[in-house]
Amino acid sequence: MDNIATAEIDPPRPVSKQVSRRAARLPELMIEQGYWPELKTAQLLGITVRTLRRLQVERRGPPRVKFAQRNFYRPRDVREWLADLKPEPQGPGPIMTKRQERGKRLKAVRLARKAEAGEKAGG
Repeated sequence: MDNIATAEIDPPRPVSKQVSRRAARLPELMIEQGYWPELKTAQLLGITVRTLRRLQVERRGPPRVKFAQRNFYRPRDVREWLADLKPEPQGPGPIMTKRQERGKRLKAVRLARKAEAGEKAGG
């Protein structure tokens, strides 16, 4: 027990400044090599970064390169992904919620009742 209390704890080793400077510069190097950062890619596609990330999670987005915990995109890959996109088939119209459908039915019933009341009064 006495040995544990008197044992010296090694101080943490300092991180080399060269390594940390280089690590901080890695994303800049990716951009210099022609990769697009996530924000620029989203802006060029006309979507938000959140949407771009959701597309990645769903495996429907453009191919990415993860580097230094950041996402980068090759312009060529993004262009190919855009060219390969197929337009989603358009249905008969916008999808309505159950509440909207009920409201539409009620409106039709009210109009029918008004029409019946008008015929009775006029006829």
